[in-house]
Amino acid sequence: MGESINQGYSKSENEIGAQFRLVEHGVGEKFKFLAEDQRAMADLMYSGFSHGIFPEGDEIIFPGEGTSINLKEKYPDQYERFLSGLRAVRRCQSLAISEFVNQEKTQQYPVFLPVWNNPVYEYGENRSYDGWVNNTDQNYFFDHRLTKDHLNSIPEQGKVFYSHGAIGPGVESFASVLPKTEITVGDINDKVREKCQRYLKNKGIKNVKRWNGSPAEYLSEDSDQFDAVYTHEAIWVNPYRAFSEYVRVVKDNGVIVGSCKPGFDHDTLVFFKNFSDIYGAESLIVRDADFSVLSIKITEEIKQKIRTDTEILNVLYKQLLPDGDDSEQFPDAYRNDFRVYEMNKDAVSKEIGRLDLSRESFEAGLRRLSKVARGLDLVMESSFNAIAVKAV
Repeated sequence: MGESINQGYSKSENEIGAQFRLVEHGVGEKFKFLAEDQRAMADLMYSGFSHGIFPEGDEIIFPGEGTSINLKEKYPDQYERFLSGLRAVRRCQSLAISEFVNQEKTQQYPVFLPVWNNPVYEYGENRSYDGWVNNTDQNYFFDHRLTKDHLNSIPEQGKVFYSHGAIGPGVESFASVLPKTEITVGDINDKVREKCQRYLKNKGIKNVKRWNGSPAEYLSEDSDQFDAVYTHEAIWVNPYRAFSEYVRVVKDNGVIVGSCKPGFDHDTLVFFKNFSDIYGAESLIVRDADFSVLSIKITEEIKQKIRTDTEILNVLYKQLLPDGDDSEQFPDAYRNDFRVYEMNKDAVSKEIGRLDLSRESFEAGLRRLSKVARGLDLVMESSFNAIAVKAV
């Protein structure tokens, strides 16, 4: 069958089967095809789910680094079953959302939602982890420098939030290209920020004006403050919540920019590209021998969609976690226990009513959130996960 699309992907059949059960649950017989041709199906499922490719037409194109792999041509025997399976998932999820919104109907299938609240201890571990202080990944910037071509979407005299500043070489490269920008550097790890400060001082960087130690998922920054948010190969506890915070702090028509080394795209670009596709945001990617850089334009329309969706998540998670982030027990990710969490229909309806959302807006928001959950989580190896819920 040729090489695996994802080099280094070496799951046992049982592990692959466990991943497949994420979409099999509640759908049953329609997914028996997943037990066949495990290797090819692993490639197809990994590519389709982890890169958010849910086909609307008859073809899936896998977005590699500057190239595309036509899965239909590579796996002609398995492809149609794969495509049929994805369509079955989409139909079942569409029905589940309609039933969730229409409180008079019994919900047959669960609705998948992205994880929204995370235990405080997860951020505490990152804040105190000494391994980030000696992170050699930043050495890449010694031989590979950002250029104006990489950062041409960022205003030369704007205000920038540089998320995950790490130990300094990346910030120094960025700040040198845009010396008239006013930069706020964010990193949750106190020792990392101190090392970054020393490094930039030694390099004579003058345009880093402020520092922020809050998690990207809970930024202690005012809304609509920055012209751009930039990050390089970030690792988040919760990518969607971090992205929603980036959208909140960036101004109307500002940009969110993510970069990574060339080769197989880092999660930063995978997540950002999927979020931009789901929300219909204009995006542009620049690739060369040094970096892949994705820029997303955040209009007021995009900001409003994400505000709506985060308000919906706040309401629904309040039903699951009345004590919020101080709760003693958080819902397990669906792939850990395959549990479907039940919500009281009347309580959900009452709280959603307070948001002053039309039924159409509520349903549209759930459909976007479902795409976030199933497109960016179900097969990705990430602390970010989906949960499954029903209204009863």
